[in-house]
Amino acid sequence: MATKDILIIDDDEGFQFYLSNLFRKEYPSVTVFQAYDGKEACELLEKNTELPDLIFLDINMPVMNGLDFLQARQAQFSAHDTKVIMITSSENEKDKAATQQFKFVEDYLVKPVLENALKKYIEA
Repeated sequence: MATKDILIIDDDEGFQFYLSNLFRKEYPSVTVFQAYDGKEACELLEKNTELPDLIFLDINMPVMNGLDFLQARQAQFSAHDTKVIMITSSENEKDKAATQQFKFVEDYLVKPVLENALKKYIEA
């Protein structure tokens, strides 16, 4: 398994808890980081010397939404091998199209998401 570090960015504490527990249980060698909005995630990334291998990102969050986060980190993620999976309740085609402009966004999943859909990105 190539994935070592995962960052979950979502303002839904229940979903954060679900994802982090799932990944820690299924993949004990993976380190899970959490942020509740894009601004908090940016601050976390500025403190760490290495980027996560995989980011699960919500769109609709307070303070800094997912699209603003992608825009703010576009150069950094494009220069590295960080992959982003959008996990959101938004079925809006404009949101989906907006995320597809970023080459490092691998997929756009609408909640609720099945475990197998998430695991395939960690095991890839």
